[in-house]
Amino acid sequence: MKKILFPLLLICLSNIIHAQIHEVINGDERYMICMQKGFGLHCFSKPDLENGKWIFYYDSTKTKVKYIEYFKDRKRNGFSYWYREDGSINSLDEYKNGKFHGEFRGYHKNGQLRSKGFFYNNNSIGVFNAFDSLGNIIRCDTIVIPDGIQYRKIFVPETIVNKIFILNSEISDDQLYNNIEIDSLQNQTTIYFCNIHKNQYFTIKLNENKRIACFEIGFINPLLSENYINLNVPFFQTENEIKLGMTRNQLLGMKGTDFYVMTEKYIRYILDLNGNALTKQNEPIGYMLECEFENDKVVKIIFRN
Repeated sequence: MKKILFPLLLICLSNIIHAQIHEVINGDERYMICMQKGFGLHCFSKPDLENGKWIFYYDSTKTKVKYIEYFKDRKRNGFSYWYREDGSINSLDEYKNGKFHGEFRGYHKNGQLRSKGFFYNNNSIGVFNAFDSLGNIIRCDTIVIPDGIQYRKIFVPETIVNKIFILNSEISDDQLYNNIEIDSLQNQTTIYFCNIHKNQYFTIKLNENKRIACFEIGFINPLLSENYINLNVPFFQTENEIKLGMTRNQLLGMKGTDFYVMTEKYIRYILDLNGNALTKQNEPIGYMLECEFENDKVVKIIFRN
């Protein structure tokens, strides 16, 4: 029994170490490399920090996050998120074993993409674009993708929930399982549903033509579910099985990495009216899928035309 328990204990301790959260005030030279550049002091995390999640703050009250990084085997691994003092996202980088490997994005202060590209083993590959603050391309480079390298997966929009409700369609009596007459919903712009366990909600928003314009899925307090139409389903999911509780990596593996913006709290995919990845923030949106996260798990899903 002891021979079995000891490896299990090591695994548990290892998981605790990897889950550790380290908080650092900007300028703390125990964990940061600080250098004078121009008239300001620029500080960056050291490249060989202990395993876990590292949160670096602008202020001593720890209310303004500067950036978040993840370390494994004392090397950067996963996504790093950089924020401005006002809380807006500044840039996003992806690492593997301490090297740039995967997505990177830069953003202007107005939320417009500043740069967009992909790294493989510290080298940029595929298409790199740079934009001005209005979304106009000011630089476009195409780097050869090495043979055998899997590049970005093409994003395919989600349009159906539980094989019943279809985006941009009309609501029918059959879809409501006769729980409520469709006539009684004529003056409503939002319809609320819950699952049989009453721990998930599903809302439909209708446009002026009474067609489905937006879906939203999230967790619900069972005590607040009395006003929801109860559907005979255990949970809500899309046609490609996007659902609550998924991890960030599971979602990215299914929907691809060519998102418009990602922070630690959400991922947002946006297509223009032609079905292409949106690059200009002020362009009309043809489709959007947004997933919110808590503790690296999807807690809300929104998609709309």
